[in-house]
Amino acid sequence: SHESSLFDRARLLATRNYLQAASHDINAILESDPTSLPALLSRARLNLHLGNLDEARRDFNAVLKQDPESTEALIGRSVLAERSGELFFAEQDLQKANEINPEDTDGIEIARLLMQATIAHQTERFEDAVAACSQALEIHPEHVIARRERARAFWYSDSFVEALEDYQYLLDNSDNPRAELLLCRGGIYNELGEFDLALEDLEKSRQLAIMERPEILPWALSSLARTLPALERWNEAESAFTECLRLGHNSPWFHYYHGLYFLARNDRASAIRSFERALNITTRRLPPGKRTRARALIRKLQAGST
Repeated sequence: SHESSLFDRARLLATRNYLQAASHDINAILESDPTSLPALLSRARLNLHLGNLDEARRDFNAVLKQDPESTEALIGRSVLAERSGELFFAEQDLQKANEINPEDTDGIEIARLLMQATIAHQTERFEDAVAACSQALEIHPEHVIARRERARAFWYSDSFVEALEDYQYLLDNSDNPRAELLLCRGGIYNELGEFDLALEDLEKSRQLAIMERPEILPWALSSLARTLPALERWNEAESAFTECLRLGHNSPWFHYYHGLYFLARNDRASAIRSFERALNITTRRLPPGKRTRARALIRKLQAGST
């Protein structure tokens, strides 16, 4: 059905981090069926990740109007009420979720903490995101999503060694090497200046992405394009950037890495353009440290020094 294909496309877009486009498809479903519970929950999740917290709360309310025992909506509304200082309502919803699922109180608490971490990350309170994920890991040390989200929060706060430890743990405890985890560990090796190790991970990630996870491929190529200039493999780096563009990749990370490439090639005008593009994309922003560096480099380049 048309609705089913829109759901599938929205799921794929969300996986690729095209959250606004995913929201557009979910909104199209809700225009034809305003009471669709799966669509309302999907939109609530997307709104959380986009930082549209009032809209997320409205969606959770709409779900609970139809299904008062929706655990996810109760947890979501509880988290948002707590964030607004409405502690009575927050506790009320959380208590109801636990009463409905008395055998899964740990799972409910982990879901609550991960939702808090999502909001904290989106609002760039990375220490709070790390703390929430760490609490979840105290309850369930093997929880993959909690560890992955903590690694991401470490990365965005420039705590690269800690991020590496979490990604290493995930890889060590994964049955098969996964394109996404290799991509992330390779990205951290880039941050630490371990470019040979980065190249090894990112090449494996690229190969796995071609076979299994095509949506990851542009990210792997983008990170490879960061690694290769450090190893003075300029032509391969340019090929990786070109392939990213062919695939329609438009992330701030890609433009930031392209700026570094142009900077190393002493192409000042192109470097400024790339850094400006990286800063102008706000749907998935660069980490604060990289935004600061991009602005500083633009100023230096415009002033005629590097």
